[in-house]
Amino acid sequence: MRDTARILARSKPDGRVVSEQATGGAWRMRWRSIILDLALMVAVWTLVLRLVHQRRARMAADASPHAVLGYRVHTAAAIAAMVGVTWFSVWLITDTIGPHWLHSLSWLAALLFITIGGVLAGYAGWVGGP
Repeated sequence: MRDTARILARSKPDGRVVSEQATGGAWRMRWRSIILDLALMVAVWTLVLRLVHQRRARMAADASPHAVLGYRVHTAAAIAAMVGVTWFSVWLITDTIGPHWLHSLSWLAALLFITIGGVLAGYAGWVGGP
């Protein structure tokens, strides 16, 4: 009887009933996974930007115009792909919480930026990049 009263006290306005056990640890778990996703994104962005910087440092001072163009396009491809991965992370986070419009937008943005990154990487290889 006591548990039933607790469950009914947590009923939602749209008629759904949420138990105390379902809500107690769920919020902590959601915030924990969001924080882990954000930490992972910071680490991956740091890694990609460091690799781009190292590639620029290894480039010769008198590089050919094709090599410079390949480097620039390859850098743009890496950043576009990382923006796509970041939007994919936003899509994963907004799956359970967050506005539905952001969830839909992030899926399309992730697909678009990852595709642009792939096309640019292919073009950089075709032009003569590393």
